[in-house]
Amino acid sequence: MKDNEKVIVKYSWENLCSTEYHDYIPLVLVQNGKSTNPDIVSDVSPDYIKFNNSSMNRCVKVRTSEVPNNSLMYYKKSEKCQMKEEEWNKKAFNKLTHNIVNRVTLVLSELPGNKLKLSLFRFRKEKRAGFQNFKKSSDDVHITINRDTKNWFYTQTSFSNRKRNVSTSKNPFIWVEDKLETAFKIPNIFGWYRVVTHNDAAKDNDPVRKEMVKSLIKIHDEVANRLKQEPNSSLSRNIINDSMPTFGYNLGVLIGQWFCEEHKIKLPNHWNNYFFNYYPGIKRMRRTNMKLLPAIIQAHGIKSKYINQLLNEYPVLNINDLVMWFVMLGPDFFRELPINFLTQTSSSDFITRMVTPNSKKSENRLLIESKKLSKSLTTQEKRNIVSIIKTIDIPSPYTLGEIKDHINLKGDLKTVGEKVSIRANTMENFKIEHNQWASSLHYLMSDRSTEYLYHTETLERLEKDYEGYEIKVLKNELDYFEEGTAQKNCVRGYLTDYNSLIFSIKKAEQRLTCEVNDGLLTQVRGICNSKPGEEWDGVINQMTLRISLLHNKDMLKPSVKIIYKKANVEKWVVLEGVQKDRVEMCDTIDDLPF
Repeated sequence: MKDNEKVIVKYSWENLCSTEYHDYIPLVLVQNGKSTNPDIVSDVSPDYIKFNNSSMNRCVKVRTSEVPNNSLMYYKKSEKCQMKEEEWNKKAFNKLTHNIVNRVTLVLSELPGNKLKLSLFRFRKEKRAGFQNFKKSSDDVHITINRDTKNWFYTQTSFSNRKRNVSTSKNPFIWVEDKLETAFKIPNIFGWYRVVTHNDAAKDNDPVRKEMVKSLIKIHDEVANRLKQEPNSSLSRNIINDSMPTFGYNLGVLIGQWFCEEHKIKLPNHWNNYFFNYYPGIKRMRRTNMKLLPAIIQAHGIKSKYINQLLNEYPVLNINDLVMWFVMLGPDFFRELPINFLTQTSSSDFITRMVTPNSKKSENRLLIESKKLSKSLTTQEKRNIVSIIKTIDIPSPYTLGEIKDHINLKGDLKTVGEKVSIRANTMENFKIEHNQWASSLHYLMSDRSTEYLYHTETLERLEKDYEGYEIKVLKNELDYFEEGTAQKNCVRGYLTDYNSLIFSIKKAEQRLTCEVNDGLLTQVRGICNSKPGEEWDGVINQMTLRISLLHNKDMLKPSVKIIYKKANVEKWVVLEGVQKDRVEMCDTIDDLPF
């Protein structure tokens, strides 16, 4: 803390723990290198314990595969937590003990400049058994509210392995339901305090846990009082039961209400969902006379009084879904969509933030995708989509995705020369039509053929005959099939291994199958993967020389394209040894339905 920081309330909890081990392990307790006794444990640092998010959360047991390589097996003698400092100090530097100090501190303070600051400090000092020195780590969260500039900041600092990371964000309301709520959850705060070498967390009636609940309630009331906001009377029950909304979310509500009052932002009655998930930034709200909902809608690139009306009436609509339907179908058809469909399928559980306060209109991927879908639809097709929606008995959160997939499938069929249109006007007919389209595209794209293309000079040098030996580079599935059949090997499996160059050496009725990888001749095999005789040494040495020369000139890399014969489509998967003008002339399909 800074020298000029005035502490309002401060709470601190420290847990000193020590696990002591014997200087031996009884052989009768170990069989085949594995322990048969739960007291034989791996001295594993809590740093290797995994948690539910980036900051230290609830402790879970470590799996054997996660134990670090430098951990050792010990025969546990005793284990004790919540020790007195004097007793802990006596064991601190014993190499047969694993010693930890866990400290959690909550501080609410005032800073110069009319700032209010809430800090959560989580500190750990630890010495593993077998080691002499202690290792320190920390994970801290700071909420700073500047009442003069009317802004707030979320800062997270972490220290581990002698490295300190600091990140700060201004007015990050999008983090209220994520980082802020998570950081101050009782299981996470108490979990840090209780993380020890091999003990599970204590039960809910632990006195320290109860103290933490009371401290969070006290801090919440103090923050509400200093921001002149009404505290949440149900907070105590929620914190104890770990049910939403707990301390972090309610702190975000206090800050949000204060922020909106200071900036004179006009909020709907049900504002929390829209403000915390779609906050558009203060600059955008100034363009709409500080009205939240119009600012959010316009930030997505559209204007609609009807959508504004929907958002005012329903508290948890997914704005991204509304924008997609609105742009894809147009204002008139959008109004025909049943209200129960929009409310049931637009659950807040499916929210993904597409527009941030600093994003540009040109970067709005949602708007770009929606316009692209809209342009591919005729008026009748849009009318049919509305009819399909009206026939749905139970709205599904996947309906929008199914419609988008159907429209994209139409575009894929157009690419391969099949012109189709959406004629289904009921959900039952829609599913039939979608399956028919998918089957048609699958048929057209199923006859896949792979072709390798090399520089002309590469083939001339590699395939030049040598003392009666014929050399052939395998270039397509027919070559691979013929080689595998003649040699009774699995070379056909290398057809899609784009890093390998395969060639065949033939003389009379005998041949060798050879693989080149990274400029080296890695495999040379006769029939049934037999080893070649001495009579092949001369040609093998010659091919090794040719490969080395071409590799040094970077001329061994092929281009690989996949050909769909029925659809008359070529898709390049590797671009190396082919001219660019040949690449630009071919069509591509990125996503196939199989």
